[in-house]
Amino acid sequence: MLTRLGMWAETLALTSPWTNVYGVARTVLALATAATIITSSTETLFRPALGFPGVPACVGAGRLSFFCLIPREDLALGQAIAAGRG
Repeated sequence: MLTRLGMWAETLALTSPWTNVYGVARTVLALATAATIITSSTETLFRPALGFPGVPACVGAGRLSFFCLIPREDLALGQAIAAGRG
């Protein structure tokens, strides 16, 4: 029993988890994000939410995001830069 478990653990340790499936998944996520940024208006992307004083919500680690580093009046410019159109 333990020998079989040890062989299974050795096989698992030698198998790389980084297959092409991860690359495809990352590409799909990147394309979906780009499509959202390109096709959505600034008013849609930065809609006020209950409990947050302003948009974008720059709290915690989110303060380091691209849209929190630019002034609020330049969100449209930031959106164009993020979409690669700026």
